[in-house]
Amino acid sequence: MELLGLILLVIFSAVTLLAALEAITLLFPDQITRVRQTLEASLARSFLLGLVNLIFFSAIILVLIWLTEQTGPVVSSLAAAGALLILVGLVGLLFIGLCALTSLVGQRMETGKPPLQAQRRGGLLLILVGLAPFIGWFLFTPLILSAGLGAAIQTMLQRRPKERISPDNA
Repeated sequence: MELLGLILLVIFSAVTLLAALEAITLLFPDQITRVRQTLEASLARSFLLGLVNLIFFSAIILVLIWLTEQTGPVVSSLAAAGALLILVGLVGLLFIGLCALTSLVGQRMETGKPPLQAQRRGGLLLILVGLAPFIGWFLFTPLILSAGLGAAIQTMLQRRPKERISPDNA
C-alpha cells in the first residue's frame, strides 16, 4: 500500500510541476523568452554559471542554517530569514530557467505545434528523464537545474539597450 502511495505522489508531483511551469510561462512570457534566447546562445556558459552559483548559494544557506542552531534567538531569526530569502530567490530563478528550458526542448521536438503545447511536451520529457533511476537523478537533473539557473542569472545580469525617445513620440 505504501508503494501505491509513493507512485501516486510521484505522478501528482510531476503533473503539478508541469502545471507550474506552464503557469509561470503564461505569467512572465517576456522574461521566459529572453532566458530561452540566452540558453540558445550559450548553453555551456549557462550551465557553468548555474553550477557555480548553485554551489555558492547552497553553501551560504547551509552556513546560515548552522548559525540558527549555534546562536541566540535574535541572530538565529535573522539567519533563518536570510536563508529563506536566498532559497526563495534561487527557486524563483530555477523555475524561470526551467520554463525556458522546457520551451526550448519542446520547440526542438515539434516545430509546428503551438508554443504552450510544445512546452508541455518538452516539460513532460524533462520530467520523465529526471525520474529515470541514477542517470536522471544524479546526472540529468543537476545538469538541467544548473543550466536553467545559469541562464536566468545571465539574463538578469545582461544590460538591455535603453530605448530612445524620439521627439516625434514625446
